[in-house]
Amino acid sequence: MTFDGKRLQERITAECGSVAAFASAMNTSTAHAEELATMRSVWKQAEIVKAAEVLRIAPADIPGYFFTVSA
Repeated sequence: MTFDGKRLQERITAECGSVAAFASAMNTSTAHAEELATMRSVWKQAEIVKAAEVLRIAPADIPGYFFTVSA
């Protein structure tokens, strides 16, 4: 099963302007943030919580950003 990161990528751009700025807010490398944003890396629970804070995603909306299955 693979997950679709398109909505998350759009939110990163809207809230942070770039993956590099998102990475800085997440205290991680740009390379790791890019892997997370494109769903090439598995999100840890703590990373999801931090990203939701950084991207101002309500807890009820988390599944729509992090757990949308690719078609």
